Amino acid sequence: MSGGEPQQLTRNNADNFAPSWSPDGRQIAFHTLLKGNRDIYVMDADGGNLTPVAQTPAEELVPIWRPDGALTYVTYPDTMWIVQRQGSKWGPRKFVVREGTSAYSPDGRKLLVGEGPNGLCDTCAAGLYLLDSDGRNPQLVKVPKLTEVVASPGNIVYSKDSRHAFALVREKDGTSSIWQLPVNGDPEKRLVHFTDPARQFYRPILDVDSSNFFVVLGDRQSDIWTMELKKQ
Repeated sequence: MSGGEPQQLTRNNADNFAPSWSPDGRQIAFHTLLKGNRDIYVMDADGGNLTPVAQTPAEELVPIWRPDGALTYVTYPDTMWIVQRQGSKWGPRKFVVREGTSAYSPDGRKLLVGEGPNGLCDTCAAGLYLLDSDGRNPQLVKVPKLTEVVASPGNIVYSKDSRHAFALVREKDGTSSIWQLPVNGDPEKRLVHFTDPARQFYRPILDVDSSNFFVVLGDRQSDIWTMELKKQ
């Protein structure tokens, strides 16, 4: 990779978010506000052959490819669906889980889901669950240290070898942090702590390669103005 000039792929005069490369690198999935609400589309890597995947009055967002070429996405506020390609078109959606935030392992074998109360079943407590990729066999992942400090969660991400999992969170004291989650024998552990309240995560999105975390930090500033009031 040598860098170079960026190339514009979408020209729809709308806000487009959450691009996701297909496993074969030939397509990009994303959600767009083209029709006023969030819908899922797929396009070729050069921006051509734009195809709708999920386009309804609901809010469909954050597409994620599975290793088998299927797409998962969330319908706001809390439902995950999966769609399979059927020839040149996309098939009907199938329910996976109700969830808050989630991540598939790159090997396609496991799904980590942050659930609210009664999300997986009528008696299931809120928490982090490890499931098979089809949403079955949920196991509660205990994170007592993280639970004690978290105010709002960001996204979850797996390492590229599927051995480790990490979570981005905003803590109760206004700081932000990245946590290692206790899967595959790893201990629960805060790995990175951003303690400057003026520089916090902007859109809580985390990604990782073999040796680095990638986050977006905001520099939160504001101006105070005064004005003179006159009687009319």
